[in-house]
Amino acid sequence: MRRGIAWRAALVCTACSLLLPLTLTAAAEPPYDSLNYSESTGEFRMTQAPAPYLPERTVSAADLGCTLVEPSDLVKGPDGRLYIVDAGGNAVHRLTADFQLEATFSAFGPDGTDTFKEPRGMFVTADGRMYVADAGNRRLVVLHEDGTLDRLIEAPESELFPEGYVFSPQKIVVDTAGRIYLVVKDDSNGVMELDEQGDFVGYIGSSPVQFDPVQLLWKQLMTEEQREKMVLFLPIEYANLHLDEDGFLFAVSQSVSEKKPVKRLNGSGKDILNADFTLQMNSSGYNDQYVDVTTDAVGNYTLLDKNNGRLITYNSDGQHLYTFGALGNRVGTFRAPAAVVSAEDKLLVLDSVMANITVFSMTEYARLIREGGLLYNQGKYAESRETWEQVIRLNSNFEFAYTQIGRALCWEERYEEAMAYFKKGNYRGSEVFESDGYNKAFTEYRSQLLTRYMPVILTAVIVLAAVCAVIGIVRRVRRNVRSFFEQH
Repeated sequence: MRRGIAWRAALVCTACSLLLPLTLTAAAEPPYDSLNYSESTGEFRMTQAPAPYLPERTVSAADLGCTLVEPSDLVKGPDGRLYIVDAGGNAVHRLTADFQLEATFSAFGPDGTDTFKEPRGMFVTADGRMYVADAGNRRLVVLHEDGTLDRLIEAPESELFPEGYVFSPQKIVVDTAGRIYLVVKDDSNGVMELDEQGDFVGYIGSSPVQFDPVQLLWKQLMTEEQREKMVLFLPIEYANLHLDEDGFLFAVSQSVSEKKPVKRLNGSGKDILNADFTLQMNSSGYNDQYVDVTTDAVGNYTLLDKNNGRLITYNSDGQHLYTFGALGNRVGTFRAPAAVVSAEDKLLVLDSVMANITVFSMTEYARLIREGGLLYNQGKYAESRETWEQVIRLNSNFEFAYTQIGRALCWEERYEEAMAYFKKGNYRGSEVFESDGYNKAFTEYRSQLLTRYMPVILTAVIVLAAVCAVIGIVRRVRRNVRSFFEQH
């Protein structure tokens, strides 16, 4: 009897030991799809990919020991500390890098009675000063690192502002020269620029006017009175700003009709971002509305899509790397994502409805993608190629990895192999200049073949010509000898 009990117990233990890894694996599966985009078949399609990030934890108001009513922005300071702007609670909370509440700022001024009203965004400078977009009070509040008031910047004045203009700053960044850049509610002229004193300078990064061609045609046929009653065609309003490590300004539009939803603006306001959002915009079933953008240390940038709870990452050349995320109630999904921050190998996403921060940890897949790009940019082509080969072992459908291997092989002058990888990556490159891609590899491979076999070809031609000459001489000699003997 005891032997039977012991035997059954051993079977149970064995079964549990076999099922435990399966349980752990299932628990580790993320609650969202991870995607790549492809046109290898001639048509746009989405392909499944390994998860680039996995949800590590959520940080709630209870975890922090503070109250969050309607958090509207999440900002990382130059020293790594985090700041939560709570529009509903009229406060700013400062956290350590490991999510410990350090201070809460809600009152300031000489007598400590002045307060925020619906603050929407903020920026922290290298010296620790906090620039807060105090939207409800229609001003900017500048605080010292200890929370004492530095100054107030009231609504600027300009002849460009229409009658009844309401200054309601939503998002803000400040460059190293002290210039202030703002997203202002219901202001579709672009990003507002103020000088260090807070005086109006102008607008930069104005988007092209978006219009309905049918309505535009009707407008040409209408009377002046009818045209005045039509809704004006206005440029697209920006949703958020981000200053990267090189000092360039990222501006993201939340319009679902914007063909280029993010721009990278230089000092003169010119968009220098090289990106093609065709694949992303063609993703059937999605209606993306971007509300924030962040960049990492190697120049990759991530867009936050509010409508679908997705995070979409591109490299500095505008190549799509991966997409993940979803709406929902599980850990790793969102109700109303409002802000995203890149912190080393993590992504932090603020949810304004759940009033929490989701911490995503980078997986080996995303780490290899970042490392492969970094090695290539550093000119370490062989190491880059080996890294991208590891990426392909994890995701054989990732066309960009094949393209990067092809590029690395070109630098190693292995053009025949590069052609095969460019073909797998569905990347022909420029057909006009033949400066990249399959066309470049083919041109170089053809030149390489000519260089390699030209001496052999020339030698063969010379030998053939010599043989032909000798044969001709021999034939002439034979004819002459035959003629001589016939005459005698």
